[in-house]
Amino acid sequence: MSDKLKAQWEVTLKNILYYVEDSTEQDKMLGILKKYNDQLPDGKLKDTWEKIILSTKKSYYDKVDYLISDILSGKLDNEKRRILSAMLNEIKPIVEHAERTFWDKLCALFRWS
Repeated sequence: MSDKLKAQWEVTLKNILYYVEDSTEQDKMLGILKKYNDQLPDGKLKDTWEKIILSTKKSYYDKVDYLISDILSGKLDNEKRRILSAMLNEIKPIVEHAERTFWDKLCALFRWS
């Protein structure tokens, strides 16, 4: 994956996942990201080190940043594309709900005036 493509994917995914504000939805999202991150193994030592680093991250946003960066690291081959496609299909309903919630909050802000 080129650096430009990786950066575009990373920024786009993080921006989309930041809409998720409900804590139970955030937990679901983190579970999905961890599941797909585990399907993209980096090697036993690196995976162990990454789990330690991830455990030090406290906020949802820090965890999303770390997991997305790790998921997108490395070469983009057909297997990785298949895994990323499956991940996107699984996170889609959560993201759509979060975007609607965000949109409703934004519209409510302007209704009072």
